[in-house]
Amino acid sequence: IRSSVPRTTFRRSCLGLQITDSAAGKMPSMKRPAASATGAPIKRQVLDPLMMKCEEIAAMVNVAEAYPENVRSMLNEALQHSLLVTKDQRHPMQQECVGMVKEVLASVQASLQAKVEALQGTLADSDAARSARESAAGAAAEVVKQKTQAKEAAGVALGEAAAHLGNARAAHKAAISEEKLGEEEYTKAERKKAILEAVSTGDFASLQQGGGDAKAVKAVLKVAKDFNFDQQLIVAAESALLKPVADRGGFDNIVFQQCEEQFKSLINAFGSTMTNCEASKGERAAKVESAVAEIAAAEEKEHTCREEFSAAQVASAEAEVACSAAGQALKDFAPEMMRAAAALQDAQSELRGGEAVVATFQGLADRTETTPADGTQAVDVAKVAEPEVAMEKAPGECVDVAEKTLA
Repeated sequence: IRSSVPRTTFRRSCLGLQITDSAAGKMPSMKRPAASATGAPIKRQVLDPLMMKCEEIAAMVNVAEAYPENVRSMLNEALQHSLLVTKDQRHPMQQECVGMVKEVLASVQASLQAKVEALQGTLADSDAARSARESAAGAAAEVVKQKTQAKEAAGVALGEAAAHLGNARAAHKAAISEEKLGEEEYTKAERKKAILEAVSTGDFASLQQGGGDAKAVKAVLKVAKDFNFDQQLIVAAESALLKPVADRGGFDNIVFQQCEEQFKSLINAFGSTMTNCEASKGERAAKVESAVAEIAAAEEKEHTCREEFSAAQVASAEAEVACSAAGQALKDFAPEMMRAAAALQDAQSELRGGEAVVATFQGLADRTETTPADGTQAVDVAKVAEPEVAMEKAPGECVDVAEKTLA
């Protein structure tokens, strides 16, 4: 069935479409037909109501995204050659095509129904959803508090570990210094003892026996001065040490005796120092070793605390982000519900529009009456269109307006 006027496509607003002129892409004029330049009235366009219904159904088929585009195109091409044939005159292949279109329309309706039910469910659960978001925001704030406290505690622990490490290093440095001083003290005592022993058993012993000379006296006096012998003893020794054994008096012998005692006393003192240093050498070494171990433990502790502090910082930052997101989600809840309510109204309108299209389809599918041979009927486009208010009605009502006008 073909129309003798430019093809007009009726597409329901519920399917994201509208009544448009396929050639101009504009809404059909709602004005009265104008007169021609000669004064003769313009010939009224002739619309085919069956074609209008057919194109309405094709528009709904086109939005069935569950089916490939080539399948939808195939069904729409065959639509007028099958659905517009009365039921009692259809070939089985035509009837099969009608059945496929019915299946496609049913899928669109099911999708629209599911959309409505989903939005209804969202709005029905709004109180619970809001409570859940409030709880989530509160829980997120509590987590932020806990993570902040954990971060602060980790920072304190890190500070303490760093201080302990500093103390351990200072203790190690002191132990090294003490060990070094002990070794130096031992070496110094050993060197001085050796000098005293060499002079005592050498030059001083030869002078005691009377075989000394001025050179030996000079060596003894030098050692006496270097090691802080009694000053009066040194003065007396300058003359007593030069006298042969036969010329020495009682005072000279006392000088020799006191010098010998000074040598022995100093040699024994340095010997004791060496003994003490040797005895504490192991203790000093152990102290250094302990300090090294303490540093290793402190370094490990400081490293662990530093990692824990870094992890606490990350956790705190993540908690802040999560808390911000939860707060924003709570803030967005009311606008979301408003959008959901508006979307539900649109979805319900779409569903009603779809039901009207399905009803139109079913009417054509079950149609058995005979139509005019050419399948057309003269229609006043101005009357079909009605005022623009008619465009705001449900698409099914627009069809009713057109049909009543045609009648």
